[in-house]
Amino acid sequence: MNEIPLSCKIIKLVGTHGWRSLSFDKIASDLRMNLSDLRQKYTQKEDILIDFNKEMDKKILSEISKEDLAGAAPRDQIQELFLYRFEILEPYKQALKIIYKDMLCHPTDLVPNMIDNLSSLNWLLSLSDADLNGFLGFAKSQGLKVIYIVAFKKWLDDDSKNQEKTMAFLDKSLRFGERIIDNYR
Repeated sequence: MNEIPLSCKIIKLVGTHGWRSLSFDKIASDLRMNLSDLRQKYTQKEDILIDFNKEMDKKILSEISKEDLAGAAPRDQIQELFLYRFEILEPYKQALKIIYKDMLCHPTDLVPNMIDNLSSLNWLLSLSDADLNGFLGFAKSQGLKVIYIVAFKKWLDDDSKNQEKTMAFLDKSLRFGERIIDNYR
């Protein structure tokens, strides 16, 4: 059985302690770790989120390949990838809600994490057949990142059984983005 990555264990602690009040001392104590070992892994709390994002990327990239998505339109591939990311984030949803809320109150913490989250999307988008090269590709990439940010917030608030609200938003937004790009050509 695979061991749960440290960053994932720590994110789960957010449900108990909150994000702002979660200290390295509390993490070490709750996880029965030596504080010096924790320091070797993380310099600041935001590093935990960066590591967590990398773990989610690793999981997606190891479980989905371009071949799995072959034959579908790029828009459908991207929707599937975004939804799969939300699916693997589901066990951490409550903690992510807390982190998101805390970070909105402290934008200086939000910006570095947002940048890492967006670069994480580049890995996800690399699995799709979307042409993200050149000026038009850059514009598409930025638009997809905006869609993901809003979809993430919708997903956090989506308590429907099968994430219908998130799926509907993604479908509508990706179709709208596709129409904009088609009109540019």
